[in-house]
Amino acid sequence: MQRSGEYDVLAIGGGPAGATAAHLLARWGYRVALVERARARPRGLAESLPPSATRLFHRFDLADLLQGSHAIAATGNTSWWGADGCRVERFGRAGYQIHRPGFDRALIARARQSGALVRTGTAVKRLHSSADGIVVDWRSDAGRTGCYRARFVLDCSGRAGVVARRGLRRASLYRTQALVGFWRHRHRFPMPGDADQTHTSVESYRDGWAWSVPISPRVRSVAVMTAGTSTTYLRELARAPHHATLVAGAALTGRPWSSDASVYDSCRYADHRVLLVGDAGSFIDPLSSFGVKKAMMSAWRAAVVVNTVLQNGEASGEAHDYFERGERDVFVRSLQQSRKFFHDAAGFHGQAFWAGRSAAVDDVLDREQAIERSTNGEALSLDPDVVRALRSLKEDVRLDLRPQAGVRVEPVVEADGRALVKRDALATASLKDPIRYVAGVELPRLFNMASSYHQVPDLFEAYNRAASPVALHDFLGALSVLIAKGALSQQVPT
Repeated sequence: MQRSGEYDVLAIGGGPAGATAAHLLARWGYRVALVERARARPRGLAESLPPSATRLFHRFDLADLLQGSHAIAATGNTSWWGADGCRVERFGRAGYQIHRPGFDRALIARARQSGALVRTGTAVKRLHSSADGIVVDWRSDAGRTGCYRARFVLDCSGRAGVVARRGLRRASLYRTQALVGFWRHRHRFPMPGDADQTHTSVESYRDGWAWSVPISPRVRSVAVMTAGTSTTYLRELARAPHHATLVAGAALTGRPWSSDASVYDSCRYADHRVLLVGDAGSFIDPLSSFGVKKAMMSAWRAAVVVNTVLQNGEASGEAHDYFERGERDVFVRSLQQSRKFFHDAAGFHGQAFWAGRSAAVDDVLDREQAIERSTNGEALSLDPDVVRALRSLKEDVRLDLRPQAGVRVEPVVEADGRALVKRDALATASLKDPIRYVAGVELPRLFNMASSYHQVPDLFEAYNRAASPVALHDFLGALSVLIAKGALSQQVPT
């Protein structure tokens, strides 16, 4: 066995999570190695990037990757879900449809350009700790063996879970099998109504759902998601009437193929100096269309943690906790989104496929106590006390707000650029955890300003002068949280 080198960081896996983490950390001056088992199969996956994902590409200096032949600007979504008829959603700004083989190659090339060593055709066989780091044994497709030594290891190996599967990953939440085919049309696919050819299309049916993404003007990837393994692609696609119509004038370009798309998470995402990044730690339902964005955000979160710990080893505990919370919150939020879709489909189709998914998601959300989590901005917006406070603010713009006893200012850890820092957050008896932001509004700042103004418009304008501007709706929501959760009291006008 040959000694292959010493690195600050070793990333296992060359998908969006591994390549993004390697790119960022190499740009920040670290010695980074990326190893991947094999290049993506040419047939690959087609996936959607929501408009919000484009911010990440600019933030990570990757925006030019969206201009290649593997990416198509998308203007919206078209869906047939549950009791809803055809719904056409148009984006305010472009999202993108990407073909993963080309996209992944471009990301890996960028990681290499940024200074990372990229080694393909290499399998990680074993990890073990040593006095000065983690030793990673590898074996190449040609039969050569060696080892790397790294101060941090990022498991970015996706569903394979090189590290995650060794006791950290939980069993699948529910079984989903993706059956995928590529279709070529001689002219144009018959998208309904005013939907255009760039749209993602989604359709629920009795025992599954269908999903279609364009990868070129005349080729679309069409997938059906089902729990069964005995069905065939064409038989299952025929059960989704709108997508069966979509491909009626097209021809398959090759044999359909299948892939496991079951949802799972992990009992831990950080284990000493090993982080489970992207799909290695959790896999969210493909229904969300946030898979690539999730992977890239996880990579950034991991890079920030690595940079923080390597600069200040005493911050290791807080940094690992930050990574754990971030990864778990992303998974929980995805389940909250999925639950609505599953309940809608179950109410319309009334089949075990949808009812089983709804029950499974409910069980996990109960386990995580996601709805009651005080740090969840979406959950707070549905809190009855917050809703009443918001209604009152909209009905009467006059203010007489006074700070209440028992309000605590406590530090929370958050990312600032490349590192983690401690910032003040607010906590009350009604808030289980300190909160710094609600809907982008900085609660400590708003709390300190609130009692000095007696009209909602005046406080709103003052806050936007003092902090990053926010929309009125978000501002009112944050102010309602402060009132409803006992930080401020609104005196009744006489």
